[in-house]
Amino acid sequence: MIHDLLSQQPQEQADDNPEVVLATIPQRNDDTVLEVVMMHRADGATSVELRSLVWGNGLGWYRQHTLQLDGTTARNLIQALGVVQRRVEHQSIDALVHKVLAFPRKLHQDATTV
Repeated sequence: MIHDLLSQQPQEQADDNPEVVLATIPQRNDDTVLEVVMMHRADGATSVELRSLVWGNGLGWYRQHTLQLDGTTARNLIQALGVVQRRVEHQSIDALVHKVLAFPRKLHQDATTV
C-alpha cells in the first residue's frame, strides 16, 4: 500500500492537504501511539514520517520523536519489516510444533501369542 502511495505524487492533494495520517498504532502504554504519516511537499516530493506521540495531561497528544523517511528509505524499511514478519511467523509455527505431544502408539499383539 505504501509502495503505491510513495510512487504517486498527487499535485492537487499536496496543495489541499500536505499530510495524510495513514495509521495510528497503539503501543503497550495507553498514553503512547505510533503515527504513520504521508507528507506531500510543494515541490511534488513525497515522504513518510513516523511519529511517536505521547499523551500529556493538560497538553493532549504531542510528538516526542519524529523520524522522516524519503521514498527509497521507506521502501527499504517496508522490505525489512517484511523479513521480520516472515521470521516471526516462522518462529510462531515452530513454537507450536514443539508444543504438540506425540500420541502414544498402541502396539498390536500378534493373535497367536495371546
